[in-house]
Amino acid sequence: MKRIFLLVIIAVAAFQAQAQDQTLLGRSSRIGFFVSPYLEMGPLNQPWEASLGAGAGLVLGNGFIGFYGAAGADYEQLLQEDEFDRIDLAHGGLWVGYNPVQRWVFHPYTTLRIGPGVVNIDTNSWDDYIDNVLVVSPELGVEMNLTKFLRIAGTAGYRWVDGVSSPGLTNDDFTGWTGALTLRLGYFGRDNRPRHQPAND
Repeated sequence: MKRIFLLVIIAVAAFQAQAQDQTLLGRSSRIGFFVSPYLEMGPLNQPWEASLGAGAGLVLGNGFIGFYGAAGADYEQLLQEDEFDRIDLAHGGLWVGYNPVQRWVFHPYTTLRIGPGVVNIDTNSWDDYIDNVLVVSPELGVEMNLTKFLRIAGTAGYRWVDGVSSPGLTNDDFTGWTGALTLRLGYFGRDNRPRHQPAND
């Protein structure tokens, strides 16, 4: 049943394929697959800490669906006389996006990441803490078609984290505004529509 559902999605997406996208160094199209490393800056006990992530997705017309994983840590705790040595946030799950007018070199880029995660707190004693959390991160920005195989996006977003209950920390220590730089590398497909047929955004 799952295979049939996936085949139906791919078939519908193929019929929705649109004109080739403009890029700085050539042309690309809409249906395909990509892998994506990204860097996110946002609250992680400190107001502005880095998290590294990666994901992969299936491009379906002007949208995509895939998965991601990310992790970051507040290492400044190591330099402070505090009960905490290090605070980590790791999460992963579903990654969806909608990117209209992809045929333009610069176009809007919107995504949503949602999934379970873990806040791990190393302390100076043996009493380390682990909280299971839920992370939701919507983003809005601009993506550039650098080549037909490479796209780069800059986004602003907001990260919600729920489930933090360790002593001295709350959800607010991990929730707040974020900024991200995302690379998407992959094969974005081939447009099989007749050349004379007008493109739709």
